[in-house]
Amino acid sequence: MNGALGNDTLSGGGGADSIRGGAGDDMISVPDLAFRSIDGGGGSDTLALLGSGQSFDFTALADNRLSSIEAVNITGSGNNSLTLGFADVAAMTDGDSFIFPAANSHHALVVDGNAGDSLTLQNYDPDGAGGVDAAACWTLVHADVGLDGSAGGAYDIYDLVRGSTVLASVAMDADILKV
Repeated sequence: MNGALGNDTLSGGGGADSIRGGAGDDMISVPDLAFRSIDGGGGSDTLALLGSGQSFDFTALADNRLSSIEAVNITGSGNNSLTLGFADVAAMTDGDSFIFPAANSHHALVVDGNAGDSLTLQNYDPDGAGGVDAAACWTLVHADVGLDGSAGGAYDIYDLVRGSTVLASVAMDADILKV
């Protein structure tokens, strides 16, 4: 499925879909993680994960299956959970954090959801072998801010920090439970 110039809404039916958003701010929705590939293209693109009581574990996906996605929405119709690691955030983001100017890294992702949803941010696995680099962990850097860092917003911002280097930033809807 291919979008074109402009803002597109593309809905996968489940299974081995290949979806390309093209230029523009696209909304791409899928009911599961069985898709073959999703590429948001240029612009500010959102991947909406549909479902009720679903567990979406991006750490189990090959890193080349998602690209050019700036936001993930897990709102769905029930309590959904999302698991992300550094490799997932780095692979799906294209370095344009213009929707998330408070990001401290060019690997920046926004995660939207609602009360009852949860997000697990896995610590850094430097070689992909399942080990954890104890020197790199996700740290809350701002609570209840806007995506631009302004006070009184609806996001909590986490940075994956190793030493003095920020590897990735995730702005999580403050309604979501961080596990």
